[in-house]
Amino acid sequence: MDKRDRELGNRSSIFGLFEIKSGFFGLLVKMAGFAKLVDSSLNPHTRIDMIWNDLTCTLNLKTGPRQILKNVSGYVKHGEFLAIMGSSGAGKSTLLNILSNRLVNTSKVSITGQILINSNPPHPDFYSEHIGYVTQEEHLIECMTVFECFMFAARLKTQHSDKKARVLKLIEKLKLENCKNTYIGGPYVKGISGGEKKRTSIGIELITEPSVLFLDEPTSGLDSYTALILMKLILSQVSEGKTVISTIHQPSSDIFHLFDKLLLLTDGQVAYHGLAKDSVSFFESAGFVCPMYTNPADYYMEVLYVKNSKALTDEEQEVSQKLVNLQKSSKVTGTFLESPVEENESNSRTKTGLLTQCYWVFLRGMNRVLRNHMIGSMRLVIVVLIAFMQLIFYWDIGTSGYKAQFNRDGFLFFTLACLTFCNILACVLIFPSMRNIMVKEYQSNTYGILAYFFAQNLNDLIFDFFLTIGYVSSVYWGVGLNQHSGEVVFKFYLITFLALYTGGSMGMLCGCAFDRVDLALGATSGLLFPFMYFAGFYRSGTLPSSFKWAKYCSPFFYLFQAYMKNQYSTLTITDCYKCPSGFPKCDNDCTPLDDFDIKLDENTSILVISLINIGIRIGALIIMRLSVRKTKLSN
Repeated sequence: MDKRDRELGNRSSIFGLFEIKSGFFGLLVKMAGFAKLVDSSLNPHTRIDMIWNDLTCTLNLKTGPRQILKNVSGYVKHGEFLAIMGSSGAGKSTLLNILSNRLVNTSKVSITGQILINSNPPHPDFYSEHIGYVTQEEHLIECMTVFECFMFAARLKTQHSDKKARVLKLIEKLKLENCKNTYIGGPYVKGISGGEKKRTSIGIELITEPSVLFLDEPTSGLDSYTALILMKLILSQVSEGKTVISTIHQPSSDIFHLFDKLLLLTDGQVAYHGLAKDSVSFFESAGFVCPMYTNPADYYMEVLYVKNSKALTDEEQEVSQKLVNLQKSSKVTGTFLESPVEENESNSRTKTGLLTQCYWVFLRGMNRVLRNHMIGSMRLVIVVLIAFMQLIFYWDIGTSGYKAQFNRDGFLFFTLACLTFCNILACVLIFPSMRNIMVKEYQSNTYGILAYFFAQNLNDLIFDFFLTIGYVSSVYWGVGLNQHSGEVVFKFYLITFLALYTGGSMGMLCGCAFDRVDLALGATSGLLFPFMYFAGFYRSGTLPSSFKWAKYCSPFFYLFQAYMKNQYSTLTITDCYKCPSGFPKCDNDCTPLDDFDIKLDENTSILVISLINIGIRIGALIIMRLSVRKTKLSN
């Protein structure tokens, strides 16, 4: 292990991530009792044979229906590796997602056919209890170590009594010992190599000892040697009796000769299904002789190549139908297991409770903020700059003269606008970057949407709390704001916290609603500026009657009302612009509350903005759930 790995291994977050030894939260998790401990010596997986008959998948497009799969049949037995190959658009990923239950019937997708598990229809919980799915892209937290990624999955998905020992054993099996304490890495964090990331993704799925393992092009982006090592590691799972199904793109000849079974697709139909070693003779019988010293996989892709999967040429159709017809005439038989897989038969998986899920997702989120400076530092730096500017331009604004009043008004609205805007920008970028990770972990039954939502909200609450304390404590007395009582100061802290949290709420809503960051930022701007206009600072009391309702929809209206009531209810500006000229002392009650049409009570404004935040966050939760469901159905 190199020096950097040892240093990372010795690092520990102030929150004690991934080690519960004592304390209140640790006691809660232990008392929750969500996981039933079992002896790790038990065989954790069931032997599974999968059969599928006449699978058809049709997309209902505006231009008309389009068939992706056409009566595809096949099987794979336990202890076998089935490689699914085909040209682009042949239906490889669609078949894999149907077999793994990641693509189901909707108004836009129509699926027919039959899938049997050990010669019986699968029970409803089969896919959540017995399968693992490794996506083509590695969806991992960039500032977590390999060990921490495994432990996170183990704590939420397994019920073994000694999770750490099993994780270390798996790390050893996957040959990740040298990088177990190294960050995963990303655009702003240096980390492990591509092959190590792929093995980490596979290892996270192997934590639960699945009976069936699905992989979507696991060798993509890897060099030939790294890909070969990875495939040998995958095949070691086959030797343990697991059923492994994988799509694969351009395998080397060394990898191709490791396959047990091969399924070739062309135009959504089966061109070949059988032993990989028999595929060369099959193609020869069809008149396609693989040249000597040529990788059979490369030759098959050359034969099955189509320029446009939506419109095959006559020659492409002829080649496709020739192979399909020959395959149909070939007898593919086998003896399959017939024992039904009962519900809750799995010995290794557990469904952790909401409290446990929230706890671990929350700690992971806090560690991500602390370790990834681009996430945690962005808001902090912006708030520090805002505070610095406020102190320079509004130092000791005073309480005498019309300029003091105007400066105080400007300071309050500038605070509201800047704090809200900086938090919107930060939060709107967080969820899109976490979307794929959250969807992957949700589909793998690591945690529920509600747990992720609560954990993210708790992260926002804590971070906004400390930002509020730092900002207000820096500027309040330097600027010379209302110090009439401790209650006034405390409520200013509270309103500032709500301003930050409102920005976070709007950022979360737009971040959940859009897949692309640029669209999310555009939508946020579209919401922000109308809300700012109707806040009451730029134009108050003179809005056209047809638009007066709009201010009640703006969260900034209530924040501005609360700020103004907080500062001016117990503060009088002397020698203001309302005073008659020549009078040495102003006898008027000079507050701008009437000028800005400030009528709402301070407590009422705080209550309303709190309810608005709850409503926005609930809206974000609903969109988040719909987004996850849409992503699953579009896989």
